[in-house]
Amino acid sequence: MRNDRMKIISCLKRAAAYILGVWILALGQRMFVVACFGAGSLDAFCVGLADRTALTAGQWVAVSAFVMMLISAVLLRRKPDFLVLLSSYIFGLFFDFWGGILAEMFGPMGFLMRLIVYFAALLLAPFGTAVYFSSNFSKSAFDEFIMAVKERFNLSVRKAKIIVDVIFCILAFVVGGPLGPATVITAALFGPILQGFMEIHYKARLRKKLEASIHVK
Repeated sequence: MRNDRMKIISCLKRAAAYILGVWILALGQRMFVVACFGAGSLDAFCVGLADRTALTAGQWVAVSAFVMMLISAVLLRRKPDFLVLLSSYIFGLFFDFWGGILAEMFGPMGFLMRLIVYFAALLLAPFGTAVYFSSNFSKSAFDEFIMAVKERFNLSVRKAKIIVDVIFCILAFVVGGPLGPATVITAALFGPILQGFMEIHYKARLRKKLEASIHVK
């Protein structure tokens, strides 16, 4: 009975970390758009499509996720993993949510304010990713697509991500998405910042386990 209760509590904690992480990630990614220095490749593509169609950017995230899931399945020659749609669908909902909130909070901004918003996003987005990764739930369709390209063509994760980013940057350019210098800067800095947050999280968990072990003794 006690073990079942602990498993339920652990599952609820993971679910909370998962939702919170995606929520923070969506805030950071939306702030990149608001800063107007250039959004991420996938976000720029979805925002560009939203400006041209009746669907919202979040809805286009969901549509793109479905397409990426199918392509990943073809590349890996296996059945589609529908679980990867969960992260993308939740992200799309939060992306639209923050779009409405930030539109009311920020009007026309000067260069300095845009810079502050951008650097805040550069911290929030990797932090949110680290939190949602820590839950060990399913990856997003975008992450799954990167891994599929990596495995299919025997590439490093870094090279696979560059290829996927270039593909979506081209698509974003075609549909008039908000690309800019920060698109490249963010792509270069996102990984190292994410790694830093992941290491902090790992050390915190290690310290917590050590303290628990000492307490038991």
